[in-house]
Amino acid sequence: MNRKNNFKFEILSILIILVCAIILVIPQIRSNAVIFGTDTVFHMNSFYETASQILNGKFSYFQSNFGYNGSARIVSALYGPAINYLGGIILALSKSWVTLQVVLNIIVLWVAGSNMYALNRYLNVKRLIAIVISVLYMFSPVVLYWVIGHNFTGWGAAFLPLLCISAVRVIQDESQPVNVVLLSITMSILIQVHLVTSLIGILILVLFYSFGLYKSRDKKKLLIKVVIAAGITLLLTANVWGAILDVYSGNTVVSTFPNPDLSNSVMHFTTTSYNWNHYGLIFSFIFIAQTIYTLIKFRYMALVEKLINGCGIIFLIGSSSLMPWKRVGNHFPILKTMLQFPERLSVISFVLLLLGIGIALSKVSYTRLVSCSMLVIASIIFINARHLVQAPIAHWQGSDINALYNGERSTNDIKLLKKSFQNKNKLNAGLLLLPKRTPDYLPATPSIKSAEYSQVDPYNLYKQQVLDNQIIVERKVNKNKQIVKWINTDQEKKNIQLPIIKYNHSQVVVNGKLIKDIKITRIGAMIIPSKVGINTLEISYHPNGIIHILMLNTIIAWLLMAVVVILYWNNLFKRLKSI
Repeated sequence: MNRKNNFKFEILSILIILVCAIILVIPQIRSNAVIFGTDTVFHMNSFYETASQILNGKFSYFQSNFGYNGSARIVSALYGPAINYLGGIILALSKSWVTLQVVLNIIVLWVAGSNMYALNRYLNVKRLIAIVISVLYMFSPVVLYWVIGHNFTGWGAAFLPLLCISAVRVIQDESQPVNVVLLSITMSILIQVHLVTSLIGILILVLFYSFGLYKSRDKKKLLIKVVIAAGITLLLTANVWGAILDVYSGNTVVSTFPNPDLSNSVMHFTTTSYNWNHYGLIFSFIFIAQTIYTLIKFRYMALVEKLINGCGIIFLIGSSSLMPWKRVGNHFPILKTMLQFPERLSVISFVLLLLGIGIALSKVSYTRLVSCSMLVIASIIFINARHLVQAPIAHWQGSDINALYNGERSTNDIKLLKKSFQNKNKLNAGLLLLPKRTPDYLPATPSIKSAEYSQVDPYNLYKQQVLDNQIIVERKVNKNKQIVKWINTDQEKKNIQLPIIKYNHSQVVVNGKLIKDIKITRIGAMIIPSKVGINTLEISYHPNGIIHILMLNTIIAWLLMAVVVILYWNNLFKRLKSI
């Protein structure tokens, strides 16, 4: 088969994966349902924030002036800025929460499947097998974590297979072990969408590149390329690490909640349950089978296959209940906040063990039995995935509000809640009914240590001081600043705690005067000396001057990288036409 026909078949395979993604979300499209998961409302606030900035032309990269109850807290700049603005663009164009979810769900599923397909084909896995493996991966719990839970881990999982191409390349390709452009782009995308997954990706790279460096004939050249890729990555992600440095350097930021017992958040081998911490019958069976196969055939495997399966097995065990995570967490408390959920490590085992299965099956001669078996397994996984997606859709169609959303809410009227999320004229109508306590990235004074987290309870403090704050305020956004007005109804001047958060680089003007020394609560909510009658406060965030340079550098770096990629694909198409 010539290269031109081969390319056509590859495109067809990618389209098959896209069709599978669309089929999975058809029930949501037909029911016009909004899916509520563990992190849905929190991220909806970020999407609403960026969409409102776009619709109103009033941009503030750091400060939340529209989402998160207009509290001026910082979230989008620190957590998945690329996805937040992608979601904001879709929401601004569609003005529909359902459309936003459907489009993002299709994208994340398609990207996950396509990247897994590319990884398999890079290692010469046969096309049909590669398609089946890709379908298994895109419908696995690590990817579906976004579709049904709206956890950004799913976005990280979608791009991780692409990074793994760079990992296996250093072992597989002795002449060109490092593709600087591919490595820097994929690493940068991971950092832009989910930092924890990017750290997991770095762990994979360290493991493979250590072996690659050991066997390399030109270690100096390899290291130079890695350094160049790292430098380009820094340029492409300057907005992320620049924002983190700016916020964290002047504030003691509230961390994600420390998981008191890591052993409660691991993967389990099961024959029935299938969700983000249960492998289910199919994945339990094929992963155990691949482990046994690897142990039997290990000595006959090529180095790259040994690393793929070996690392996959290590993380299969490491992310499961077989690892004494309670003891590990007690010895290394930082893991309770940084890793939080050991099940996150399972993304490595899903990618590498499925890849290992693809490589092993490609060595087997095609038979009708093998083909049928693969299709049956893929069909069962699709049915399981469809069931997971169908459950929250059924809750939307039902009448039980606790089943639809069991978090904190200000109404028990399910019809009102549904109608609010279908309101295209007021996109935050539903969000106002579902206040989210999550205190991540608030400026704590003094810092809240892991040992005292439950005692201080920043979740409850945020609820009391921001969400349930009884002070009636009138908000207006002017360019990048928020203008807040409130009334002191007493007959004398007094301190009033506002539902507005102040960071170290926040600039605050009260009643026309710039105020630098402002009293704040434990989580950064401002306490303002208020005169009798109407009071006005203006708040805006002014990062260090170098941050603006870093932002500009990021934009320029991505534009230049886009030109490089376009030129590459243009040359590829020209070569194909000449065949």
